[in-house]
Amino acid sequence: MVEQGLPLGTRLDGSACSVASARLHRRFGCPSNLDPHEQVLLALEWEGTIGEVRLNGRVMPCPVTNPPAGNCDPMARAVSGMIFDVTSLLDARNMLVVELIPAASRTEKSLLFDARLEIRG
Repeated sequence: MVEQGLPLGTRLDGSACSVASARLHRRFGCPSNLDPHEQVLLALEWEGTIGEVRLNGRVMPCPVTNPPAGNCDPMARAVSGMIFDVTSLLDARNMLVVELIPAASRTEKSLLFDARLEIRG
């Protein structure tokens, strides 16, 4: 679900701009039958900057992979993929909110974004 109702590249006043963002929401349940040694990882992939990431209203800490040059500032998160350990953050029902900022070179009006849970153990 895209929270912002304007096409990418459009300001709130309707004028064109080079960068816009979208906030995506996704509800999901907690994986069942996890063994105590298993980890639940949230993997995000996007061809732009991933801004703020929230799970159940909490801002996510630095990712366990691909931290942007050691910088945990959400606005500095790099292109491609990031993985967060969410094992201890999951509830029975969960809400993921991710802010996406397209790469400056991106001209399409579509959002190609992948968010998935991975179980590792």
